[in-house]
Amino acid sequence: MEADIGSMGDKLRVLRWAISAATSGPDVNWTSEEKTSLELLRAKGFSEPMIESFWRPWLSGIFLEPDLETSSRMLEFVFVMFTRGATDGDASHP
Repeated sequence: MEADIGSMGDKLRVLRWAISAATSGPDVNWTSEEKTSLELLRAKGFSEPMIESFWRPWLSGIFLEPDLETSSRMLEFVFVMFTRGATDGDASHP
């Protein structure tokens, strides 16, 4: 059974973001404009249902805060780590 989370557009946005994260250099841009995680997800074009049914529950468990107020820079870092399979903080290995 397939989970019905997000539209096809949302799924393509996740895929594009994951490919970008997996193929970028190991350093996260810590000098990028800082906003909240929620603002970043909206800026990336994710629908509100996708944010509420997938991103908020998942990120609430990671950041231990349900409001998605955590820095967008930290979200980018965490996403790179998960995309590369490097949950130990070493983004240098794919």
